[in-house]
Amino acid sequence: MNTRLGLLAAVFGLTTIFVSMPVARAACVSKPGNRRAFVGQPSDLFFTAGVPATKFIQHVYLSFNDGDTVSKADCGVSASSSISAVKVKATYCFAGGCAVGQSEQADVARGYPNSGPNSFYVSGGREYLQGPVPVIYDGKAPAGTSGTITFSLSEDDLGNGSAIAKVNVYIVAGSPPQTWFTVTSNAQTISGPTLLLNNRLINNSPSAKIFAMHFGSGQLWNHPIALTYDPLLRKWRIRNEDGTPMPVGLKFVVRIDPTALTLTARGPVTGNALVIDNPSSNNNPYAVILVTPWSSGTQRMAHPFGVAYAKPHWVVYLQDGVPMPKSVKGAAAGFFVKIIGAGQYVDDRVPSNDPSGIRDTLLSNGAGTDIVAQHAARQSGNTKFLRQFCWANNGFALIIATFNGTPLPPPAQGHFNAVEGKYYGVSVSVNVATIFHEDNSRLADTSPFNVWGNYRTDCPPH
Repeated sequence: MNTRLGLLAAVFGLTTIFVSMPVARAACVSKPGNRRAFVGQPSDLFFTAGVPATKFIQHVYLSFNDGDTVSKADCGVSASSSISAVKVKATYCFAGGCAVGQSEQADVARGYPNSGPNSFYVSGGREYLQGPVPVIYDGKAPAGTSGTITFSLSEDDLGNGSAIAKVNVYIVAGSPPQTWFTVTSNAQTISGPTLLLNNRLINNSPSAKIFAMHFGSGQLWNHPIALTYDPLLRKWRIRNEDGTPMPVGLKFVVRIDPTALTLTARGPVTGNALVIDNPSSNNNPYAVILVTPWSSGTQRMAHPFGVAYAKPHWVVYLQDGVPMPKSVKGAAAGFFVKIIGAGQYVDDRVPSNDPSGIRDTLLSNGAGTDIVAQHAARQSGNTKFLRQFCWANNGFALIIATFNGTPLPPPAQGHFNAVEGKYYGVSVSVNVATIFHEDNSRLADTSPFNVWGNYRTDCPPH
């Protein structure tokens, strides 16, 4: 066990959780460490009900090998639609002969390196690789229909395999609903410690997956928050888990994502961590994991949290070392979890000084891991500036951030040993997205964060 994970295990009691978990085998080779990751997070697709249309998903991949000394190849990637009125068009084919169906091949098999990660790469550029995946709506599904386009590692050429990424698809009437937005508390929406959310995608939906963070550094809010469902109003609320009354004028960034996971702290819980057991993140130290707490009944999630990788799984852990709250009937708690296979690393974009071993990370869009600042312009007081993320460099950037206790695998991991036990907010300053300490203490430039933002079509890859 490496130094950083040894610290996590010693302080947080993680060891007994990790050793008994099975190893997932997601690729069609004998070694579980050989795999492909989906890089970044494409934006949601919206189609207008009754209007046939075609939209495209740009897909970027990372192949890496962390368990074998011999170069291997996988069996390609498939793209599948869960909506009968929405088809995908194959892109691993010669032009003029690409099939359209519910599930088609989206990429060609690509070799794994002998060890470690390889370059990010974009499909296309060869006569049999047609680039972004066309998603075709025939106009027949009614408004209110929703589903997913799933990208999977193929166990065979028919496309049967493990999902590595999902993209939300919505059929709507009129203006598309907001899936990334900000909400500001007012006298009509606050009640005690809570702020009521009103969005047609999550109203009347207790199984919704929602991410939220305090937004805006002008008013610090050093309190734990979580999502909770109001069964009487049939709407979701953002709640101050320590019971502090919600003030007027407090702003939050909110992301709705049905493809996320719901992780529940089921009893008996061992230690202060919950294991994320999913093929997209298992045996994948380069995954970008984002989480937001949720609670119900009398249970509360009132502690700073983070994510960490201890092979073969990622975990969500409470940073102050207290036991994870146990869920019982009528009083439950846990986290909403978004898994993105890989993302841009900042600052390791320079090939000669790249601790991840991954090249071409600027091909990522919508997700990344910020590790260490290069100069003072990246850190000021309680704030860290997320420069060099393409999606973050405008005044409209909305992001969700999660502290990452293990941003890189050994040996590079030893250089990133910041230990935080803080509450964080996100904001925009001088057209750059930021993360800041809510208690106004200095935020170390070595504090690593996973970050997920709204996709920008004017950023790479094109």
